[in-house]
Amino acid sequence: MRTLSRPHRQVLFTLGMIVATMGPTAFVAFTAWQVNRPGHRHEVEAELGRQLGLKVTLEGVRYPRPGTIVYTGAVLWQREPRREKQLVEVARADSLKLSREGRRLVLRAEGLALAAEGPRHAMDQVGELLSRAAADEAWDHVAVSADSCAIDLGDGLHYDLRDLAASFRIDAGAPTVEASYRVVTPSGSANRCELVLVRDRRGNEPETILTLRTAEGLPLPASVLDSFFSSADWIGTEAQMLGELRLARIGAGDWRASFSGELIDVDLATLVSGRVSEHRLDGLAHLVIDEAEWGPQPVGPGSGWRSVSGELRAGPGAISSGLLQALQTEMRFPLAERFQLRQTSTSFDQSIPFRDLGVRFAIDSDGSVHLAGALGDTFEPGAVMIEPDGLEPIAYAPASQADVFGLRRTLGPVDPGNAVLVPADPALKFIDYLPQGGGDQSEVIRAN
Repeated sequence: MRTLSRPHRQVLFTLGMIVATMGPTAFVAFTAWQVNRPGHRHEVEAELGRQLGLKVTLEGVRYPRPGTIVYTGAVLWQREPRREKQLVEVARADSLKLSREGRRLVLRAEGLALAAEGPRHAMDQVGELLSRAAADEAWDHVAVSADSCAIDLGDGLHYDLRDLAASFRIDAGAPTVEASYRVVTPSGSANRCELVLVRDRRGNEPETILTLRTAEGLPLPASVLDSFFSSADWIGTEAQMLGELRLARIGAGDWRASFSGELIDVDLATLVSGRVSEHRLDGLAHLVIDEAEWGPQPVGPGSGWRSVSGELRAGPGAISSGLLQALQTEMRFPLAERFQLRQTSTSFDQSIPFRDLGVRFAIDSDGSVHLAGALGDTFEPGAVMIEPDGLEPIAYAPASQADVFGLRRTLGPVDPGNAVLVPADPALKFIDYLPQGGGDQSEVIRAN
């Protein structure tokens, strides 16, 4: 075996040292050149777009340390449903930092904003993203956090969130998103809420289940429910809410919903007088909903309230004598002798003040209505309305079961020639959403 001379060994050692010291420097220099060249950003945009199924644009990409990527000026675009060639912005972030921890991905967003054409469009977007993410085997878990998040659902539906912390568990059978956040109210308070979204793909058709609940703090403005109905038009601008709302649908079918909780400072004038011109009911109410279920009506097309139960407390306030008379004749409310009025034009429009109003109610899917007093043991059993001096009842709960048709007749005039008692006044269309009603509305989420 030929041995190298000492000068040769010195030359080889020197070359080895040069390679060992210059190699990493050269690799870093090559990597820096590669990531800073103009084409690299576009390659990253294209790769992210393929993964998300959206168009992605970035202002910049940085790699501050191994395993960490920072995207700046990130914007996600989706093709406009009615115009395939037009793109609309669905999300943006001033900065998005990604860190890899094994099979866990951690995202930290700054200046996060989300947008959709409406609540239903937003749910469709989320469902599509969940389906794509469930097929990605690179991650088991994704954690997202942001100090603030602005959500714009169009049609004046805008929400400002703070302290957003979300967790996405990737499961091919049932990918799940859980989020905790604070909703910023006009008063400046930020009340914490929770969200759970599940896309269950284990059945014949995928089922989407969305649960929203208040977790702590003061009640939220009822305007947070504007994605589902116009709260100002129904229960007033000052109403507040606490509770849990659960939405579910199978495939592309109709949404089902259930709600339990409280509606506070409900404006009875808006709820009744604003929709039933024949009657007046004034005052602020506290409505406790034990359970309310929305879904396809068992009779007729469309969806509506299938059942609802709870308790209504209000007062002081006033009721028109016409509404009080209708409660007696149509819903079988016994009245105190002095309030059994004749239906004359003068007495019918009379305003009758009350101090307390309290009634427990339950409306079943078959249309039966169960009513009871809810004023406690201070007054006679079954009392539901008390005079301003707090001494004598005005009305009592009916001793026998009523029905939804009597409630329809109580709320407003009906077409006497229509067997199903459809309201003659178009403004009373909401009556169709009572159990056994057949309305035109087929979604609990606005069809935007």
